[in-house]
Amino acid sequence: MSSCQNTGRLACPCATSYLGFRVANADSIGRLNVSVANSVCASGCDYGIEYGLNLCAAHDSGMPPFCNVPGAPAWCSSPWCYVNASHCALDHAESSYLEGEGGLHYSYETCSAPDSFTDWYLARTGTLQLCSVFAEADGGGPCGTARTHLQIEAMVGAINELNGGDGFSLGSRLIPRTYRFNYTYHTYPAGSWATHGRNLSRATFASDRCDVVVGMASGCPDDEIAAQALVANETRRIYVTGRDPRVLTAGGAEQPYLFSTYVDSDHYARAALERYRKLGASSSALLYEVNGDPFYAGLGRQAIEDARALAYDVRYNASLRRRAGGAVDYAAL
Repeated sequence: MSSCQNTGRLACPCATSYLGFRVANADSIGRLNVSVANSVCASGCDYGIEYGLNLCAAHDSGMPPFCNVPGAPAWCSSPWCYVNASHCALDHAESSYLEGEGGLHYSYETCSAPDSFTDWYLARTGTLQLCSVFAEADGGGPCGTARTHLQIEAMVGAINELNGGDGFSLGSRLIPRTYRFNYTYHTYPAGSWATHGRNLSRATFASDRCDVVVGMASGCPDDEIAAQALVANETRRIYVTGRDPRVLTAGGAEQPYLFSTYVDSDHYARAALERYRKLGASSSALLYEVNGDPFYAGLGRQAIEDARALAYDVRYNASLRRRAGGAVDYAAL
């Protein structure tokens, strides 16, 4: 029971003033100005002189930036009040709306109401776990010509500095959500996918330290990238790689969790063909490497089509293959 109507329970009465609690964002007459980053209140919103004080009430109802929008959270209509933390034997929590030395907390329990605000507000910020598992390169360290791990570390550092260190924002300006990234990577000995890499990838991807997999890319073994993408699919983790998706899906298995940042390079030769055409070239001979690599095969086939589309007389075209060990099969050529 409350000591008087709607003023909170005896064990934790509602506070009656900001004064005396050194609230830095309340002026000399107790008018509160609340700032909420990445919202319409980023520069401050006037909350008046009685917000959260005196009575158990739905103090947030109709208030920006969260409760003056359609579909406002349920806590907007819940009663609560500010309390003196030193004189409250019930549940209470420090308010992020009040700037200063503290001591003035909010309590839903003193108003016999469930606290759905705290979990909601804390969920505004979060951490997305990025992870990688790389084969080791010659000489040690993660494989890959693009040095993927270094690029991701740089990206994570830059993103985490956004919005005053809160990371990147999602959602509307009225109800923002901010997230930071955490990135970890592991390596396994080169050539040991079957004995080490597969199990390490599966354990890493399935852990709570991995929300999204940054996959191996160019310069890493294609067969291991393809196998690793399947492991990510099995563990239901998004797998992002810079490799050509045709390399990774050659086996035909559906992979709804696979995403590629690969840019179509089939027309790489077109700019050169156009340039030489303007310089007077009229015929061409095209030789391209295949060796089971969709990148080279696609580039070569498209170069032939582009040459013909530009009215070249394509007098010769052939695909170059290599023998076991990497030597060019000149006899077949």
